Amino acid sequence: MWKRNDVPLIIIDMETHRTPLAITTAVKFLLPSVFAACALRIMGDPRFLLTILAESALIFLVTDLMAKRSVIASYITGVILLFIVYAQSVVLCFAGRYIQMIMLTNLDSLEALSGKGVLYGSAVAAALIVLFLPVRYIGHKDKKCILIMCICIIILFPVPVILSRYSAYANAVSLAGDAVNRRRIDARIEELMRDNPDPELAYEEFYSESVGDGIVKPSNLPSDPNIVLIFTEGLSRHIISDPRDIMPNVESYMERSLYFENYYDHTAATLRGLIGQLYSSHQYDNLDSNRLVSIQEILASRGYETVFINAEPNNEPFTAYLATFDFEKLTSGDITDRPLTDGETYDLVYRELSEGIEQGNPVFIAVYTYGTHVSLDLGGEEFGDGNNHLLNRFRSSDAAFGDFMSRLGEAGLADDTIIIYTADHATYTDDDYVMSFDNPRTDCFCDTIPFFIYYEGIEPQVLDAQGRNSLDLVPTILDYIDVDASNFFLGSSLFLPARDPFMETVFCVPDSGWQVKTDGDELRDLTWEEATAYMDRLTRYFALAR
Repeated sequence: MWKRNDVPLIIIDMETHRTPLAITTAVKFLLPSVFAACALRIMGDPRFLLTILAESALIFLVTDLMAKRSVIASYITGVILLFIVYAQSVVLCFAGRYIQMIMLTNLDSLEALSGKGVLYGSAVAAALIVLFLPVRYIGHKDKKCILIMCICIIILFPVPVILSRYSAYANAVSLAGDAVNRRRIDARIEELMRDNPDPELAYEEFYSESVGDGIVKPSNLPSDPNIVLIFTEGLSRHIISDPRDIMPNVESYMERSLYFENYYDHTAATLRGLIGQLYSSHQYDNLDSNRLVSIQEILASRGYETVFINAEPNNEPFTAYLATFDFEKLTSGDITDRPLTDGETYDLVYRELSEGIEQGNPVFIAVYTYGTHVSLDLGGEEFGDGNNHLLNRFRSSDAAFGDFMSRLGEAGLADDTIIIYTADHATYTDDDYVMSFDNPRTDCFCDTIPFFIYYEGIEPQVLDAQGRNSLDLVPTILDYIDVDASNFFLGSSLFLPARDPFMETVFCVPDSGWQVKTDGDELRDLTWEEATAYMDRLTRYFALAR
């Protein structure tokens, strides 16, 4: 035990412990750069590494100078300052980006990362241990060293300032700004709810008497066809058509369908993606309910039995949230203590559809398949040699979908049933994604996603959505089957001109200040003026929907 005046210390510079303290100091201040170096395989941008090196060096120099006054205060300050760099660099290593508000607001879904839980947990544990290692201060007693360190600080300080986009601290400041903005928007929503408690007061801005009629309903469809709406977890459109033939079943049915190209997700993550599409809406907080009109409510009013199949029955907050969607039936079958594989999920879809048809009522089934979630490994089919777990997940999901569609055809259930295949949001660009696909994306969630409509006898057709997004899913479905209703949809039918061209071509995570325009030649961030007007409109909608 190292002591000074018989008081145990682990941070003092003692002659007999120079070598071990030098080693622990080097490890402590270089570990964030090791994580950043590992992230190079994802980011391919050495400026992240350079910036973290500079910030770690600045922390060392500043705390070393502080040790002249107080070794204890210097050590504590170093731990606090390094904690920010550690946290950011660990996330950068695995996610390919610094901490974002969407990550913090989805902490209740950490179980979904269990596929890499050991790896993530080991990295965090190692970082926490190293963070509290003892330090050897080298220059706080030597005037010449102090001068050299001051010169180094002056030289290094401009690096994170100039490269602020790559700075762990600049991102932390931005994150704090998002938190402040959240409080401001929350206050504004509460204010609007107090002043406008009646939804009818917002009819002029959000109310529409009709979905619209942009397409003639196919003559070979019954008046009230059964509908199965499939939300595949995290699936970008390009994965289906990848030349490696990753999802051959989905691709085969898509090519025999009416499907949309250049069609984007409108938000993330899963909670927002599901409710946002079913209600053609945005939501502010993860667990916000929506008191406005949904497709399940509209179809229930026409005599449909409405069912949502929950593939995460063990996730109690998620299950409770799904209950607010007001489906007549929320089911996970007999499984309650674990997630359903995609094969089990599609088996349950088949069972619910068969039972509904036997009872003589049209059925609307919405289902979220969970097996392709980032980092997850629920087993199943393998792609190629089975070494790529990301591609295995997509291949397993594809096989389950193919088996389901084959069973429908063999039982004759596909004749009067429309299959609508889409995703809750695009594939997240974690390290597995970047290593598996030559598809560089600057935005981790914004991408084109699949949307196709299939039934036996449909005439294949490809339509260009021109950058419009999944706010348009429900209006498009209702237009296609000739079901009309008054609504508060933010989107409109893809068979018609956009009712709100701007809203329908912006990807947005409202609580993170994250908005991307999707209808140009390239994705672009909104200007400040565009973002302000956009969020003002959404804030009025949030107050109405709550």
